[in-house]
Amino acid sequence: MMRGIWERLAQTDGPRGEQANTASEPLAVRPCRGLRESDVFDFGVLDSLADSVAVVDQEGVIVAVNRAWREFAVNNGAPALAEASIGTNYLAVCRQAGDHPLGEEATPVEAGIRAVLSGERPDFSHEYPCHSPAEKRWFQVTVTPLHGSRGAVVTHHDITRRRMAQEVSSRREEEFHTLAEALPQMVWATRPDGWNTYFNQQWVDYTGLTMEQSHGHGWIVPFHPDDRGRAWDAWREATETGGVYSLECRLRRADGVYLWWLIRGVPVHDGAGKVTKWVGACTSIDELRTALERASEAQRAKDAFLSRMSHELRTPLNAILGLAQVLHMGAEARSAGENRRHLQTVLDAGWQLLRIIEDILDLSAIETRTVDLKVGSIDLGACLADCFELIAALARERGLEFRWMDDAWRGVLIRGDSLRIRQVVTNLLTNAVKYNREGGRITVRGEQTEGGLRILVSDTGPGIPERRLASIFEPFEGLAQRSPGVSGAGIGLCVARRLTELMGGTIGVESVPGQGSTFWIELPRVGDSAHENAAGVEPVAPGISVARPGRQKAPQSLSSSAVNIIRNES
Repeated sequence: MMRGIWERLAQTDGPRGEQANTASEPLAVRPCRGLRESDVFDFGVLDSLADSVAVVDQEGVIVAVNRAWREFAVNNGAPALAEASIGTNYLAVCRQAGDHPLGEEATPVEAGIRAVLSGERPDFSHEYPCHSPAEKRWFQVTVTPLHGSRGAVVTHHDITRRRMAQEVSSRREEEFHTLAEALPQMVWATRPDGWNTYFNQQWVDYTGLTMEQSHGHGWIVPFHPDDRGRAWDAWREATETGGVYSLECRLRRADGVYLWWLIRGVPVHDGAGKVTKWVGACTSIDELRTALERASEAQRAKDAFLSRMSHELRTPLNAILGLAQVLHMGAEARSAGENRRHLQTVLDAGWQLLRIIEDILDLSAIETRTVDLKVGSIDLGACLADCFELIAALARERGLEFRWMDDAWRGVLIRGDSLRIRQVVTNLLTNAVKYNREGGRITVRGEQTEGGLRILVSDTGPGIPERRLASIFEPFEGLAQRSPGVSGAGIGLCVARRLTELMGGTIGVESVPGQGSTFWIELPRVGDSAHENAAGVEPVAPGISVARPGRQKAPQSLSSSAVNIIRNES
């Protein structure tokens, strides 16, 4: 605008008379239209100002300019205008400058000067650019009434440094917002007093709050009620001390679910060390906390397993050592039958100890991927016959009814390792015996499925709480771990799961507390292309399938015939 005015001034006929030669001469004054010199300036005060000042009378005619005004004219290539502008109507110049490409700011200035001169406004201020080919500049024009007269003082103040600082700050703010929107975290910013002024889109998407709802202290809304007090206390302390704000808390998602977040914020200081704002981010730590909790639970389970394992190993060893000492000290004094009973107890304890050690070795081999599997076509009926005969004897000893579908496996060929299949099925059957109720029932049946053949082992025991179903196959989380008075290392189901998966099958459980449980394994049939190739079966690990009661559609049963084995003792 000012360059446009200077160009208009250059085209305006100034007063005739002698023209000043330098811009360093004292204040130039031309009293006119009744404006006395004593009313305008005293003691050359305006000449001491760094701002460019012009005094206009009540009609807008320039009656005086100060030294800074003249120096600006000289420094901007218009030394002839240093004094020539006196006597020129400033309002007319502004009006004419409006047609200049750089003079669009002149129109509001003209209106502001008129408003002050007429008394409509007490003062007027306006910021405008005044760029030269060499640099960018900004000025602030201020118009105030001249006390004791009807004129006004027009001041042009150079605000280039402030505007450049504002531009830098604005660019940095824009860059910050761009970066914040690109981050996966929720990013925020506040005033020095903690009043929130910014959240990125991640916050809006997660919390479901609008920007308007989040501004100010609206950020506290999604905090879990149990965490709000801690959040307020930590934030108050940070803003009072200027320290880092750090807090782990739960924030409500838009769907009402609370997840864990780490919130951190730091103050931003100016050159003088004063806090100008706070910036921070919310980082999701829900998965990390879940993993840590699971690791902690696994460690506790491992500790419990080691404690139980030491007991399980010590019990048969004590029996072996104790009875061996008894036999050693007085074998001649006892009958042959009594000695045989003691020897049988020693053998039973030895076999129990061997089973525990074999479970541990199996789990170790599976974990280190050194387990030996011989996968091929298996006649399932022949494979399971020995298992059923063994469990039938155990069931009779416990007074349990044992049923299995004797023709369910006839002619059925599956893919697997016969030794490992017997091991897995025997584990499920043994558990059905150990965890059954007095006079209960065990049922084994086969069912066709889309992926192969399913073997189901059902009992009438106490059942398993739903909260434990998902972890029942995890290491150190077996049935024995939660069943006082029942022997076992608690890793049999874990071994069963891993072996089943290595053979390309799945394992799962359904249970109703108070009614019983059904454990099942599903193995691929021979001819199932999903599990076969030219070289044989490719082991896969499809994972664990856990079904809730009533949610799983039962496959079609292969057979309904049963053989009942019932305890018959006097």
